[in-house]
Amino acid sequence: MGASLPPKEANLFKLIVGIRARLKFGALESVFIGFSAFLPLLQPPRDAGSLN
Repeated sequence: MGASLPPKEANLFKLIVGIRARLKFGALESVFIGFSAFLPLLQPPRDAGSLN
């Protein structure tokens, strides 16, 4: 697999794959952080509405 690619191209390929993986996981993290930040904002009105 890696032998068919010249070293320079292999390193570039690894770099691109690593960046793409990091971006993907970074996006996932930001979604989870945003979701956990939004949950407290969404829940109290719903709870207050069901109580009243």
